[in-house]
Amino acid sequence: MELEFCGKQIRMNSANSERAISIIIPSRARPKQLQTALDSVLAQSNSELLDVIVVLDGVHESAKAAYNTIINEYENEVRFITLPYRLAGHGPSFARNEGILHAKGRYVGFLDDDDEWTDQHHLERFFKLTADERVDLYFTHQKAVRPDGEIESKEIWLEGLIDKYKECEKKYSSCRIDVDTLLSTYGFSHLNCTLVSKELIQEVGLFDESIRYEEDRHIYFILLERAKYIWFSDRIIGNHYIPIRDSASTRLSKVNRIQSQITAASNLFDRLQNEKLLERVREILQYSFEELSEIFLRENSLDKAYLYRVYAAGCRATLKNLYKIIELRLKILFKSKT
Repeated sequence: MELEFCGKQIRMNSANSERAISIIIPSRARPKQLQTALDSVLAQSNSELLDVIVVLDGVHESAKAAYNTIINEYENEVRFITLPYRLAGHGPSFARNEGILHAKGRYVGFLDDDDEWTDQHHLERFFKLTADERVDLYFTHQKAVRPDGEIESKEIWLEGLIDKYKECEKKYSSCRIDVDTLLSTYGFSHLNCTLVSKELIQEVGLFDESIRYEEDRHIYFILLERAKYIWFSDRIIGNHYIPIRDSASTRLSKVNRIQSQITAASNLFDRLQNEKLLERVREILQYSFEELSEIFLRENSLDKAYLYRVYAAGCRATLKNLYKIIELRLKILFKSKT
């Protein structure tokens, strides 16, 4: 059955009544990868308790046939929301919000359409935990797989917590965790590894739709400030495939990417009150400004390199930044005299 809601075609599955958790998968131009992602969700040991929602973010004519095949194949197990076509799409934040607005579950989870879950008991453990405990936020872990198939070894998300929590008293492979401990590692939880109560994510106003890049880190900090019951599992539940192309993170130039990081981080100063979270945001901004300064320095754009180094010192006045500011100022003065 299909119905129209605010100009959007929504295919409803009458078998999907009240479910424990809604899994939202935004997709735009990757039907082949979407099928893999869907299969990994439906392979969960308690898939009958899931409300699976795919939000198609404006499918181009060239991909419609492939997506229609998927819709026809999965229509008894999955709900599909189709947004109107736009050249650059509506963005991942907008698409996820559409999914949340139609979610029937008490909890909401996310999966990128080009990634997959590999642990079939991931959600089963979560369900058991929520039956016994209050849970606002639940974090797990995944592997980052490079295009050559190698596993990324550097810390990206919450890897730093895995060894720390090996010896804790676990309940369904999970431990209660606080914000201070989460901030002891520099990363954040990828959305593939995040489950959140629908009540909490609605309380914070959903995703900021103006943010198209690093929206996952943005919502992570906002949720941390409001969540009271946070749990962490050191289990590896899936694979995140680092993209080669056709994603927001790789289409943008490095400068634009860093500027997008700055925009998202700066937005948090209007949203957060927790000083420890704000201090982490200052660190992010400092590092981003330092990166831009180094990029412009290599290009011999001394004025821009100086400006961004001043911004970095404004976030945190380290000796390194103060030294760099003096060094750049002297180079600018010397250049103006030659």
